[in-house]
Amino acid sequence: MAAIVAAAVREEVDVTRKRPNVPHRSRVLYLGFGLLGVLALFAIMAPLFGSPYVMHKDGLTDLGAPLGMFSPNHVFGTDSLGRDMLARSAAGLRATLIVAIVANVTSVLLGTVVGLLAGFFGSFVEQSLMRIVDVSGPGPRGWSMARCCGFAGEDSSRRRRCMVSDGSPSYADMSCRTPRPC
Repeated sequence: MAAIVAAAVREEVDVTRKRPNVPHRSRVLYLGFGLLGVLALFAIMAPLFGSPYVMHKDGLTDLGAPLGMFSPNHVFGTDSLGRDMLARSAAGLRATLIVAIVANVTSVLLGTVVGLLAGFFGSFVEQSLMRIVDVSGPGPRGWSMARCCGFAGEDSSRRRRCMVSDGSPSYADMSCRTPRPC
């Protein structure tokens, strides 16, 4: 510490300079990436657990009940037809991850194409693409909010009841903010 103070006095080190903004890496970030990695590994190893559709002869008890967890040949147990739940879980996770990756890649590619077209052509094309995205962006929930706003008319309590019953109270005020009452 004394060396830093001495160097600052001789003006060799600028102690007033702030550290550059380094993103704070939290434990939760590492935990999330670790969990995602474990799940991806589990999905990749799905074929090693066997077919999720095969009904095993040893998958049911003598009375026809499914085996519980941690049984000798079936770690996650079996379902009511004697199929291995570990193999079924891995196959389901694999399908889920494939759908998630395809959806994300598709949205990035589509957004890039729309952005490039809007930036290259500008004016009318940009405005048209922006309106198309504005209409398609909210999806079913946004359209449901517009429907509630239209049916409820000017009665704000009725409008809120409609939106809360639809399962989206956070959109109650946002979807009906227009210059004139909904």
